[in-house]
Amino acid sequence: MTQDDSSVDIKSETIIGGFGRSLLLVGGFGEIILLTRYFKPSLVGFLYIALAVAQVASQTVEGFTIAIRKKVSEAETNPPDYLGLGLLAGFVYGIVVYAAYAIIWLLLDYRPFEISSEVAAYVAFVSIALGLFVVAKNTYSGLGNPGNSMILNAGRTVLRVILVILVISINGGIVELLISVAAANLALTVVILSIMRVTPRIPNRKTIFGTMTFARFSIPNAFVLRLYSRLDVILLGILVGGAAAGYYESALRLTVPAITISTAVGQALTVKASEKSSAGLLKTNDVLSYPLRYAGVFAYPMIIGAVVIGDQVLKLFFTPSYLTAWSALIGLSIYQLAHSYRIQFSMLSDGIGRPNLNLYINTITTIAYLPVAVSLGLIYGLVGIIIATVTTESARIALYLRYLRTDSIEPAILAQIAPQVVAATLMGGLIYIIRNLVNATSNLGVVLLLIIGVTTYVLSLLLLDGGLRSLARNRVAVFRSA
Repeated sequence: MTQDDSSVDIKSETIIGGFGRSLLLVGGFGEIILLTRYFKPSLVGFLYIALAVAQVASQTVEGFTIAIRKKVSEAETNPPDYLGLGLLAGFVYGIVVYAAYAIIWLLLDYRPFEISSEVAAYVAFVSIALGLFVVAKNTYSGLGNPGNSMILNAGRTVLRVILVILVISINGGIVELLISVAAANLALTVVILSIMRVTPRIPNRKTIFGTMTFARFSIPNAFVLRLYSRLDVILLGILVGGAAAGYYESALRLTVPAITISTAVGQALTVKASEKSSAGLLKTNDVLSYPLRYAGVFAYPMIIGAVVIGDQVLKLFFTPSYLTAWSALIGLSIYQLAHSYRIQFSMLSDGIGRPNLNLYINTITTIAYLPVAVSLGLIYGLVGIIIATVTTESARIALYLRYLRTDSIEPAILAQIAPQVVAATLMGGLIYIIRNLVNATSNLGVVLLLIIGVTTYVLSLLLLDGGLRSLARNRVAVFRSA
């Protein structure tokens, strides 16, 4: 990248990315509501198991494009070579995927998860489409557009919702749903390539070997990380059943807003750390303090809200049968808090060129997670899988703190996040009191409680956090002067 170190404003990109992430959440939430209301939990669960398999398989390309994002964000790089390299990787991946499909389903007649050869062919198609999408998105992000890439990612989800509505209107099933996922990925790939205005070309040896230096760690790391993140759904499908996977995924979608800010600031952190590191100007304390301060800003109220009103929220958005997922909602909210902070350390490791650390930590935790999750899943079912997930995510943070040996983890961080904890507690207390006084169990009552809760948290946080007040005033001033 030919831009200078100031090209990526981590605060501005966090706001842009936060908006994109919010749009992504709205779209994803709309999709899960449609699926849960028009399809059985077992089919919803099967869909997400199939998508989990496709996502895990596509991590070869994802990991390679993480390396491209890292390299293309460095000073004085050549974007056309890197885009050409990424598209070449996507093409080779497509050949490998369909070769594997032909061998496993057609030649050996082996059917993992009892997936038919027809459905497996569409799962492979989805995986290839995912690979092409991440090539475009990560290259665009590395060119100094982490926030805008998040918005385009949200556009993909919105398109998926539109296509799901179309599938419902024609009384489609699992095949049509998989086609809709693939179509959304391919459509946004074309959009991003058009916006990027970079003409791909055949990469030279320097570009290939320079990328492979990083990719030899980022590829297995992306695979292990995605396997770890989707192993819960896959294990639920194996140990408990498709319906449990459907309940789990529905609860998980409700908690995803908890990492809105964390994900956005993490994307910007990677690019910023890469720029500073490549120029020899990296100060870990400077690039990490802000992300750690606000990574959990949405996670704390999510936990309190899940405990106080989670059962009514499940009934509101899904159906009464999804009350089974209340314990999952609480547990996954706690997981998202740990996940919010863990994201910052893994993104920093990518940005400073230490993908080997991410690979090491992710491999250890995945190996540890598997026997723990299987054991607890066999004993406690859905809740056991969640306990294993929360425990191992917390362990990952501990490992990062040990191996990064950063000087930025100071007691002052605890004082900076204290306003978030206090504001979330005030919010939860008010919701609890109102709910019990007026017995607000109708859909309208629950919506009003949610509005009151969000308003209380935001106002309390602005009152308690001077830094956030200052940032809000600055952004309002910029908006007015525009």
